[in-house]
Amino acid sequence: MNESVTLKIDELIAKKMMDTYRDNQEDNPGEYIIFFARINGKLTLSIYYSSKGYKAFFLGENALNEARKWDTCASVNIPKKKVETCWKDESSQIGSDEVGTGDFFGPIIVVASYVPSSLIPLLKELGIDDSKKLTDEKILSIVPKFIDKIVFSRLICSNEKYNEQIDKGKNMNEIKTLLHNQALINVRQKIGDNNLRCYVDQFTPVDSYYDYLFRNKKEALRNNIIFETKGESYYPSIAVSSMIARYTFLQEMDKISKQYGVTILKGASSKVDDLALLLTKKFGINEITKIVKKNFKNYDKLKEA
Repeated sequence: MNESVTLKIDELIAKKMMDTYRDNQEDNPGEYIIFFARINGKLTLSIYYSSKGYKAFFLGENALNEARKWDTCASVNIPKKKVETCWKDESSQIGSDEVGTGDFFGPIIVVASYVPSSLIPLLKELGIDDSKKLTDEKILSIVPKFIDKIVFSRLICSNEKYNEQIDKGKNMNEIKTLLHNQALINVRQKIGDNNLRCYVDQFTPVDSYYDYLFRNKKEALRNNIIFETKGESYYPSIAVSSMIARYTFLQEMDKISKQYGVTILKGASSKVDDLALLLTKKFGINEITKIVKKNFKNYDKLKEA
């Protein structure tokens, strides 16, 4: 019987596990997996490392028995209900979504993806869903299983670039519009189909979307494009883009964490304020402005400190 068990471990246990299963080691299937082993043919062990620390993930037959060699209190993961897809369109399509817009730290990332109808069965099997509904661990585990099969465009707007645009008078929706439009154009060019239906997870009225493009003298993608709120629940291309964008965001946040020697927090809570103040005192506000969004209220608190 297949089962899965996740253990939160420290660096010492991670090293002991890697030594124990060294003879069973195989090539790592994912970027955040630092060690992968196949045990007795029907059981795998993946050891992850991120800014949140180490985790061991046992998957397959007798996963619980193997995990309890390391933690006697280990228990089988309770599977979440499989995605009950209510996708409105399962034909070949392009879709776009973004992450990072509600986070004081970290960039804004927009991804547009081409999903051919032939990939729909795989996406359902993997449980593709809106990235906001999935844990970081799930994102890091699932995305490497499909990303090399997807044609996509990924645009990363660093906070330095974002703040430059804000200083020029643009707002967040205007910046997002420019990124979405360009990402969709990029994917249509990559697949050589300028008429394939595109779905956008709507974040602003359609009239405003096209007004932003006109104002910035940008070529506007107009033919066969559909805007819908919560589109990640209805269109596989948006769901895929949501997951790739979140996966990339986690990578970028991990880079920032390593650069400044502290775990960078997501969101814009009071804990984020405390961290930003700590970093500002250590590195100075000019340095911290490189990794935060100046138009957030959190930034006003830094200037007042």
